[in-house]
Amino acid sequence: MARLIDYARQRHSEGADAWVVQHIRDPESAEQLVEACRPIFGRDPLYVSEVGPVLGAHAGPGMIGIGASVESAFE
Repeated sequence: MARLIDYARQRHSEGADAWVVQHIRDPESAEQLVEACRPIFGRDPLYVSEVGPVLGAHAGPGMIGIGASVESAFE
């Protein structure tokens, strides 16, 4: 989790102002990541979602990730 939080800080310092969290069958860890990163970005994530079965088959349960970019990239 610490590496993901460091990554969020890095992306924010590079100009990312919007972010998302995705997970595979681990909503509790996703929520912990949201709570840790909300102060970094100063806002809620655009969305928190569970990754679909194609990626899930490769990564497995427990995967958690964060994506961050300028908000216009998510439109």
